[in-house]
Amino acid sequence: MPTGVLASALNAAILAALEWPVVPHTPLLLWLVGLWLVAGSRALLILNYRRASPASWRSADWHRWMLVTTSMAGFGWGSSVYFLTPEIPLPYELIQLFVLGGMAVGAVSVLSVSFPLFLWYVVPATLPTLGHLLLSGYEFHLIMGSMSVLFLFATIHSAWNFNRILLSSMRLQQEKLAL
Repeated sequence: MPTGVLASALNAAILAALEWPVVPHTPLLLWLVGLWLVAGSRALLILNYRRASPASWRSADWHRWMLVTTSMAGFGWGSSVYFLTPEIPLPYELIQLFVLGGMAVGAVSVLSVSFPLFLWYVVPATLPTLGHLLLSGYEFHLIMGSMSVLFLFATIHSAWNFNRILLSSMRLQQEKLAL
């Protein structure tokens, strides 16, 4: 998970830098700072989990707070649809779609240990953009949106399979230790 948090913060900065010439600066900076704050919160949760601090928390408490902060990251990434206006040139729009797709795919390896955690990230991160593409009325957007829906389903299916493999491996390890 530290890798995913770092990737989120870095990708947000890179996307903001790339879109700087074509989107309003104030909302872009607010979006970037918001994602950095969420990434910082997630990083603190991960660090404190490793330290077992606070000691009174059980794993369910950690999982609940990771769900909250990870879904906040998903909503943050999903809110980037605000920048996809008709005024933005197509190459910049495609860069943003590429980054969002990469974040969704990256979440498979980072968040699939908990399938709900993965879903609480990927659904709010991608649905606003899918809505934008499918409802914009442009043929190119409709094609991209249709392909993105297939991509989202394939990503969710991959995360589901990866989660099952991880859980099966963990069960086998526990059975091995018990023997």
